[in-house]
Amino acid sequence: MNIMPVIDAVITILGIYLIYVALRMKKSKKVNTFVVDEETLKRCKDQVAFAEYLSPKMLFFAIIVTITGIIRLVHDLVFQIGIFQYVVAFIAFLAFLLFFKQLTDGRNKFC
Repeated sequence: MNIMPVIDAVITILGIYLIYVALRMKKSKKVNTFVVDEETLKRCKDQVAFAEYLSPKMLFFAIIVTITGIIRLVHDLVFQIGIFQYVVAFIAFLAFLLFFKQLTDGRNKFC
C-alpha cells in the first residue's frame, strides 16, 4: 500500500488551513496560537504590528505548501511529473526556511 497520497493530502489540507489562519490573522490583527505559543504572545509589546508583519509572510508560505501538496497528489494519483516534483519540494523547503526566519525575526522584533 502506497501511503504517499495520504501524506500529500495532509500537506494540502495543512496548507489550506494555514491560508485560513493567515487570512484570519490579517483580519483580526491577532497572532494565532497555532503559529506562536501563548507565553511568547504574552511577552509581545505590539501584537497588532506582529500580526500585520507576519500574516502576508504566512500567507505566502501557506500558498506554497498548498500548491506543493496538490502537485504531489497529481504526481502520485494522476501522472508522473518526473524531476519537477523534486523542484517543487525544494521550493517548499526554501519557503519553510524563509518563513521560519521571518517568524523568528518577528518574534525578536515585536516580543
